[in-house]
Amino acid sequence: MKSGSTSYISTQLYKSGIDHPIYLDETQSLLTLNPCIPEESIYHTFLLDEKNNIILVGSPAHSERIYNLFMNIIEKQE
Repeated sequence: MKSGSTSYISTQLYKSGIDHPIYLDETQSLLTLNPCIPEESIYHTFLLDEKNNIILVGSPAHSERIYNLFMNIIEKQE
């Protein structure tokens, strides 16, 4: 499997044990519909609340600080 492919990402998410819904935008429609979003991929990850409001922007895979925030938010939600 090629790193970055949908099947590779899906496999890694499965192995991580995350049991929350995750959306993979294979067609880049998010950026097409929202040109104000920065090009840097770290800003292409959003954590949503139960009403689909964005509560965190940033990739926990690219930043330890974001990872810790992400985990704190998820633990409080459980």
